[in-house]
Amino acid sequence: MVLMLQILNDHLVKTDLLPRNAKLVLAVSGGIDSVVLLDALSKLQPDWGWQIGVAHLDHNVRDDSADDAQFVSGLADSYGYKFFLGQLDGTSQDEGSMRQLRYDFLDEIADGFGADYVVTAHHQDDLIETTIFNTIRGSDRRGLNALRQKRGRLVRPLLGIEKGRIVAYAHSRGLDWRDDPTNQDASYSRNVLRQHVLTDVPLSAPHFRNDYLASLGRLQAADDRINSALSQTFELMRQPTNLPGALAFSRSGFLKLSLDVQKALLVWMIEQLRPGFELSQANLKATLRYMISAPTGSVANLISGLHVERSYDTFVLALQDSIAQLTTTPATQILRPDNTLTHLNRRFRLSAQPQATDHIAVFVEPQEVYIRTFQAGDRLRPVGMQGSKKLSDIFTDQKISRIERKLWPVIVNRANKVIWVPGLAADREMTKDTPQGNYQLICEVL
Repeated sequence: MVLMLQILNDHLVKTDLLPRNAKLVLAVSGGIDSVVLLDALSKLQPDWGWQIGVAHLDHNVRDDSADDAQFVSGLADSYGYKFFLGQLDGTSQDEGSMRQLRYDFLDEIADGFGADYVVTAHHQDDLIETTIFNTIRGSDRRGLNALRQKRGRLVRPLLGIEKGRIVAYAHSRGLDWRDDPTNQDASYSRNVLRQHVLTDVPLSAPHFRNDYLASLGRLQAADDRINSALSQTFELMRQPTNLPGALAFSRSGFLKLSLDVQKALLVWMIEQLRPGFELSQANLKATLRYMISAPTGSVANLISGLHVERSYDTFVLALQDSIAQLTTTPATQILRPDNTLTHLNRRFRLSAQPQATDHIAVFVEPQEVYIRTFQAGDRLRPVGMQGSKKLSDIFTDQKISRIERKLWPVIVNRANKVIWVPGLAADREMTKDTPQGNYQLICEVL
């Protein structure tokens, strides 16, 4: 086995970065690094049992970019892998924006392919280059730890392998690749680092690479400890939420923290929602100002793609696209005795046999019931009180946020009469002591 291949295999065995039988999407540009990644993982694939797909994004910036796409398509075909192509409109953008577009594309392909992991060809030289570049830009500890072997489902298995070993592997295997001329363009700041700093500094400081990587290792260890402390801090103020993928936490608890800890915790939370999210200091400061002064019921989108809402003493953070996706569907669903229905994080069924439950036992005569979301004018006759009450008032009493109100399941009968709002209230006519001949409504939290 070629030496680099043995090193990579041993590393995967030790770290379990890419578990056996996982489904992978490989990001392949056609350059030497990604071609080596593709070939190396293909050589290891029979022993590991991975399912592999190849993704390529054509930025349309160069006249010959379509040739790169055709080259990668041919590579994927030669290995017997499915090929996914994305194309941009060629609009010139900064490096950060282009990087985000690439990751958005890879996420979209991974979702469609059902992939467990997105795999990129970042290597050890990229790690050194990125941290030096981010230091020059004035990045904090997050910027200096931006390239990790694993972040969410994004995996960089070559991160511990230097560029020279990758080049040697490509030549030993007789691989072909495409050279991107923009890699020589000195107008790109990263190229200046690559062409001068990473080649010239080791000549005068032979131990530079080892010493620098050791320092990065210590910094990453410190970063892990800080993130662990932030995670523990968040757990102390975490609040329940019915929004999948959202984070809810105590406003009063958050505001008791020092400003520095507030900033660090907010960045940590955003990282949980979208790993690798680009966050400017201006966005961060504006969001913190909002969180200090926001009235209850208000919503802000001060950071691109992020939904921030205050509901009484609770803050809710979520991704805007997730919120949009959730709030666009609540089509009415029919629940019958012979089926089960899932609404967000709850599963519903009708049971002919009475069952112990952690909520009020709700029974209906043999009939279909309907699961929908809140509609203006909804009322019910709650257990324990005379007359009826607006569902909007029940939401207010229970301090349910505005976004959760739009998603909360409401159970109605054929006449569209509200009979149950799980976790909040049930119509008193539906909570009879004698369930004979009736069906019990069962709600299970997933």
